[in-house]
Amino acid sequence: GLTPYTPTRTTFTASQWRRMGASRRIMSYSVLSIALLVSCASADAVSKGSHLDMIKNAIQPLVEEYAKIFNTSISVGFTESIGSVTAQAGIQDVWTGNEMTPNLRVPVGSATKAFTAVAIMQHVEAGDINLDDLAATYIDPVLKRLNGSSLAGIWGTEVWNTITVNNLLMMTSGLKDYNNSQIESLTFKNPSGDVTPLDYIWLLDKTPVCEVNSCGFYSSVNYILLGFVLMGVRGTDSWEDLDQKSIIPDDLRETRYKNTFFPGRGPCSKYPNMSHQYAVSLKGREVTYEDLYYDSCLNGWTCGNMATTAEELSKFYYDLFVANILLKNSTSLYEPSTTITNGWCKGCLYGKGTIVAPLQSKFTAINPFYDNKKLTLRGHAGEDWGSSAWACGSNMHFKFGMCIVYNAVEGMNCPLYLLNVLLSPSATCHIYDAIIRTYGGPRILCPPGPGSLLETGMELHKNSEKYSEALEGFFKCKWERAPQ
Repeated sequence: GLTPYTPTRTTFTASQWRRMGASRRIMSYSVLSIALLVSCASADAVSKGSHLDMIKNAIQPLVEEYAKIFNTSISVGFTESIGSVTAQAGIQDVWTGNEMTPNLRVPVGSATKAFTAVAIMQHVEAGDINLDDLAATYIDPVLKRLNGSSLAGIWGTEVWNTITVNNLLMMTSGLKDYNNSQIESLTFKNPSGDVTPLDYIWLLDKTPVCEVNSCGFYSSVNYILLGFVLMGVRGTDSWEDLDQKSIIPDDLRETRYKNTFFPGRGPCSKYPNMSHQYAVSLKGREVTYEDLYYDSCLNGWTCGNMATTAEELSKFYYDLFVANILLKNSTSLYEPSTTITNGWCKGCLYGKGTIVAPLQSKFTAINPFYDNKKLTLRGHAGEDWGSSAWACGSNMHFKFGMCIVYNAVEGMNCPLYLLNVLLSPSATCHIYDAIIRTYGGPRILCPPGPGSLLETGMELHKNSEKYSEALEGFFKCKWERAPQ
């Protein structure tokens, strides 16, 4: 079979590796709270010239360094009033060695939710939907037409007599999220098949996590159901026919947003100009990187199926929150908000398709007297099993939009395996720090940067004995892909 192209990367020596002894999973958010105590490394001074040139010169070296250290590809998009700029680096196709380019589309998972929320709010502003309307008013006629069912019939309870469109938008419906392991297994084991929106609903555990309006519980199922709300208000016959790009003005759809689209059935390889993306799994000492290019690209439909570029996502958030060309009242997307009580983003603030999350859109200045609200990004990050989109949103104070996309949410440097999880939070924070400084803004408190990742990782791991047996030698890595 093909041997993946693996360029020379920064690696540990055997003696350094034996000094480390902890699971990579401790390098998650709990460990990042320790890592945040490390000051950000100074970046090179930006050049004179236009502000876009300053942005490019500030972020391109960081993008290249992170792509090199973590053996992955990264793309950054930035938009302000005078235009847009991008920065890319790294191998996106390990089988051929092809690198990331500005126009390659990357699946961005839950970043899709912002498009779905804007679509709903456009109908609200047009008077087609009232936020306090029962969601079943729009969804039940669709389900009856598709398979003769109803929400009350599927759930077997009366909960749908109280769940409104607004509850779905703000994650206050009390609905559980889908079983990620179940959906992931179905997708990976059946690369030629798709888990449809109706499958997500039928497979869902219908036990509520709380009473309606009594908690904020992050559940992508809410946004799948909003897809059916859109079908109901538009009279769309099939979920496959829903126009998810309709929120973009006609004159911009094939120009400013020509690379933004929403895959339906079939593998990602079916669609043009798609980047490869990689999921990671560990069994014993063997690390497997699964290329998802030949797996289903549907990814939850209106909760997660968008594929686009970092540049076009940066344009989207600029157009939405700075230029205000997509909604009359874009503040309705983040005011009011609810506090999320579960999972990966416990304590985050969720509006309507927007989220404020530490290390993704919420940042802290080193200067304790600085108003950190000026550093907040209004938007929505996204991850699927492979690629991810972090720091996707608009800074309302400095008036720009930006997004960073990765073709692997964790790095793919095998000897650096325990530290690979630092890729997204570290790179995101340091890239954002570099951008803010071009505006004369403050330094940001970040996890260790490229120059100190090795030393910090060793310090954090040195007292741990867990997995010591596995660390007798290097991890063994392999790349796999579904049959073509």
